[in-house]
Amino acid sequence: WCSYTERFEYFVAANAITEDKVVPTFFKCNGPKTYTLLRNLLQPEKPGEKTYAQIVNTLKAHFSPKPLVIAERFRFHRRNQLEGESVAVFVAVLKKLAEHCEFGDVLNDTLRDRLVCGLRCKGIQKRLLTESNLTLQRAIELSVSMELAAKEAQQLSSNSKMYKMETEKQTEIKGPCFRCGTKAYKVTALLEGQPVKMEIDTGAAVSLVSDAVYREILSHLPLKPPDVVLKTYTGESVTMKGLTQVTVELNGQTKKLPLYVVVGDYPSLMGRSWLEQLKVDWPTIHMMTPKTLDLEGVLEKHSEVFKQELGSMEGITVKLTVEQGSQPKFLKSRPLPYALKPKVEASLDELVKNGVLEPVNVGKWATPFVPVIKKDGGIRICGDIKVTVNPVLSAEQYPLPHINDLFAGLTGGQRFSKINLNQAYLQMHVEEQSRELLTINTHKGLFRYKRLRFGITSAPSVFQQTMDQILAGFPGVVCYLDDILVTGTDEQSHLQHLDATLERLKEYGLRVRKDKCEFFQFAVEYLGHVIDTSGLHTSPSKVKAIVDAPVPKNVSQLRSFLGLLNYYGRFIPNIATLLKPLHKLLCHENNWKWTSECQESFRKAKETLLGSNALTHFDPALPIQLACDASPYGVGAVLSHIMPNSRDRPIAFASRSLNKAETNYAQIEREALIIVWALLLSAHTYDIKYRKSELHGNADGLSRLPLADGVKEAKVAEIFYFSQVERAPITAAQVHRGTRNDPVLSRVVDIVMTGKGRAMA
Repeated sequence: WCSYTERFEYFVAANAITEDKVVPTFFKCNGPKTYTLLRNLLQPEKPGEKTYAQIVNTLKAHFSPKPLVIAERFRFHRRNQLEGESVAVFVAVLKKLAEHCEFGDVLNDTLRDRLVCGLRCKGIQKRLLTESNLTLQRAIELSVSMELAAKEAQQLSSNSKMYKMETEKQTEIKGPCFRCGTKAYKVTALLEGQPVKMEIDTGAAVSLVSDAVYREILSHLPLKPPDVVLKTYTGESVTMKGLTQVTVELNGQTKKLPLYVVVGDYPSLMGRSWLEQLKVDWPTIHMMTPKTLDLEGVLEKHSEVFKQELGSMEGITVKLTVEQGSQPKFLKSRPLPYALKPKVEASLDELVKNGVLEPVNVGKWATPFVPVIKKDGGIRICGDIKVTVNPVLSAEQYPLPHINDLFAGLTGGQRFSKINLNQAYLQMHVEEQSRELLTINTHKGLFRYKRLRFGITSAPSVFQQTMDQILAGFPGVVCYLDDILVTGTDEQSHLQHLDATLERLKEYGLRVRKDKCEFFQFAVEYLGHVIDTSGLHTSPSKVKAIVDAPVPKNVSQLRSFLGLLNYYGRFIPNIATLLKPLHKLLCHENNWKWTSECQESFRKAKETLLGSNALTHFDPALPIQLACDASPYGVGAVLSHIMPNSRDRPIAFASRSLNKAETNYAQIEREALIIVWALLLSAHTYDIKYRKSELHGNADGLSRLPLADGVKEAKVAEIFYFSQVERAPITAAQVHRGTRNDPVLSRVVDIVMTGKGRAMA
């Protein structure tokens, strides 16, 4: 981005563009995608209201966020000279890595130290260590001169061996290539539309295949007598079957080229006759790795990353700050069911053992801890930080990436691999001074977190910024918090990207959950979307409540369904015509009769809603609305975005039927049932608003046409947790005693219990 702005400013100067025309010219030079991004970043202000400097600074903060100094220094000090890398290149790489390290006045000394420590040649390294008052320039000069001297000596030695070999009998070389270490470099070309692996042989004048290959895929092509005599490198004649013309496709090129067919077990060779006509990616050939990568080998190579242990991010710590004037809050621990105490204590001991928690005796801050039962029966230690730290915590201003921006980084991907970090936040260390804010109060006393915990308002921004820094510059790799997606334009590039990503995660000490990873898939679900080679699609799970909605069985259910469609009617073309058969059923003079015409209208209505522009993708920059409603037999919810025009557009739909116990709930309890309880919402900031029924058609329709699948009964312990989220100021026993002592309420109780008595004035 910095390079682009520099070139744009040169363009402005070269064309003598006046100051008042700079901003319009900038918008003209950039495409619609950049303008849309800028508009989203500046909401609610418009780009035209900003100066050129403000626009550039806004985009710079997005495209080139300020790197983490400690992360850049960590990367700098971990860099050593690579095999085959010259000293000059190594120095250039070190200078590039030091760009954001903020070494200041000690830059040259630090570069010198890293150069000496990172050299592969121990001889050069020892020579530099003996030099007194060694400067960076002197270190570079000595290293380069000694490197050149070593190469010259090696060349002379090689020449003497070569002259000696010429006097001996030459034999066929069957070993690997001296340059890249492979037995042969192969490319897959399409011959008459059929894939054939061919060895690139610059020593062969012509291209050829064996008669076995010819019989298998090219037998329909006529052969004519060959016009040349072929011999092997050792002078032996090659028996030839003939010559033909074949259509060859390689790297997007299509050519009609001559192909010789030989008798015998010969490999398919691509010789100079084809190489002169086809553009081969020579840099890729010369930079070929010694061994072709395969998925099993890559995963085995990085088995350390998949260890079932908590990772420890190296070289990066998190600093948490609270707003000035904030007063510490110390809340006592909440009651814990006796049956859960052994499991809770075991979980606390495990977290202390793994370096996540540490016991403390005193603290200014204390958050009441909340145990959550996991699916496997274990206990997750949480804290109700929404009542202590979160309200006064200074939020980090680092944006989460938009799904469209992430998808742009996957262009050309053929297959996809998804990597999920294991307990991502807990792999990041928190600075000593910030740990007091993360103290939890338990029945065993105070414990404070040494790692970043889930639920902290600034945690997503901090973690996203860190992961962006760790994976910066990796092609075909995108990351959203703890989910990393890797792709490539072909199998080998995909594996190379995956190999590099896992290597970088290993360098930083991160760990991955292999059971939640997916490798080499044609399609993956990522952030609520399905991503494949053809693009971005809505996940089926998001619209299951609409797709599988049952047919209405009465006028009430039909009216609710029509209310849902009318709510999003502005996105559905010709809605009146489409729903005409269904509206007829609402007329009082018509008896209820569900016809094939009604069924077709019902089916098309659902398809139109899902295929229209009503659905939108999730955007972290937009506010979210959760609309909930309940009927006597089901609950429904719609997750929506509030768009800039104040209208809401759905992201996902959900509904389910009530179980037997839930159907006995009062209506107000059914309304509360659909709202996810405070224990799960404690990590979010939200407001609850009431909306009239006539304005609530989206969720109302789903609640009256719920999916047939039921839900598991809630465990008693979970209900107890919910009742303990906010403790009442008085107990039931106190209410009972007070009611009995009150002259009016005591009479009310007697009348209700006995059914006798006269009305009170």
